[in-house]
Amino acid sequence: MLSTLIRCQFSPKETTGQRYVYTGSSDGKVHIYDLLTGDTAMTLPKHGQASGPDCAGYSYRRSDKTGAPCRDVSWHPTMPIIASTSFD
Repeated sequence: MLSTLIRCQFSPKETTGQRYVYTGSSDGKVHIYDLLTGDTAMTLPKHGQASGPDCAGYSYRRSDKTGAPCRDVSWHPTMPIIASTSFD
């Protein structure tokens, strides 16, 4: 069983006033939450297929075909761009 830390962060102060918390998730998607309303502001879908085994032979493709978890997300400080990483 794979265990990993999934990070969450506040959106940039310069462009959003840190109004949002964003995070990756075990379903491979990026979730953005609005701190003022408590609602989900947006869920960004994952793209691509799980790549299969890594260099150690561990396969991140799960039987439910959701792929690997989205482990870390970074919001560009001045542009509306989000980058994410996962094991696949």
